Amino acid sequence: MVEFIIDEEDKKRISRAVLSSLPEWFGIPESTEEYIAVSAGLPFWTVYADGEPAGFLALRETGPAAVEIFVMAVRKEYHRLGLGRTLWLECLKYAQKQGYQYMRIYIRYIGNNDLADGTVITENQVFTFR
Repeated sequence: MVEFIIDEEDKKRISRAVLSSLPEWFGIPESTEEYIAVSAGLPFWTVYADGEPAGFLALRETGPAAVEIFVMAVRKEYHRLGLGRTLWLECLKYAQKQGYQYMRIYIRYIGNNDLADGTVITENQVFTFR
């Protein structure tokens, strides 16, 4: 189940819990706190598994016609279950409904990371809605 979250404190709580479970990607405390603080003011979705937040996605406007995925994370124990894809599809629907024409996605790999292998979206891609 995916939920659009409005409350900023809920966004902070969810993002902090998920990001802290992924020190391989979000291990610099200052950067992690910035992701948490900025995400609280952005459109934000949470995906649930076993009744708990398993991941989240925050979308940031970069121009009048464009957005980017500011941060997206899924707890390790829920990788490879399609939860990231579910989040992405929800934000894609939102972006199209809001009239955005472009969405940019950045993928960060750390060395030879088996957890990132097989990712459908690779590197830096721009999607066009027309």
